[in-house]
Amino acid sequence: MSYVDPPTAVSDTIATAADFNILADDIRDLDARADASTYQGVYLRRTTNQSIPNMSWTAISWSSGAPDLGNWWTSGANITVPAGAIPSGFTTIVVRVDVLLNYFANGVGARQARVLVNGSQIAVHHQSAITGDTTVVIVWGIAEVAVGDVITIEAYQNSGGALSIAPTTVGLVERRGGAS
Repeated sequence: MSYVDPPTAVSDTIATAADFNILADDIRDLDARADASTYQGVYLRRTTNQSIPNMSWTAISWSSGAPDLGNWWTSGANITVPAGAIPSGFTTIVVRVDVLLNYFANGVGARQARVLVNGSQIAVHHQSAITGDTTVVIVWGIAEVAVGDVITIEAYQNSGGALSIAPTTVGLVERRGGAS
């Protein structure tokens, strides 16, 4: 259903059932548009270090997901698209995923972060290690998702041994609107 311009009434106009149906359909359409623009998403954080093995993509296991508007996350690494995130009249939505990984200081190799939806990579960022300081890797991606799709964020490093990411590591998943 889509918005249809309602008929114009003048004095002594008698409204028909069809006129009321147009108004009812318009109200439903506008309500769906309002639902689609309501914020939903989750802000994820690590509250402790997480060790990332050398040369192995590793899912970030989140410690906290607050605020979590819509029940996107329960525990662990998986962020699951909830049924309530899909507005009436749509089968998918567009989400934006923002990630900031903060690797401990180690000047050897490179650091990476990537975003996956159902195991398929939608975004990746590569950053050379910074000597004498922490290395921050920022990546963001946009994806079209459906109910039950699983979003994960993974870290990779090749320093020659295990290297931790710090509690300042964060992720944000937010709904951007209905897609189809």
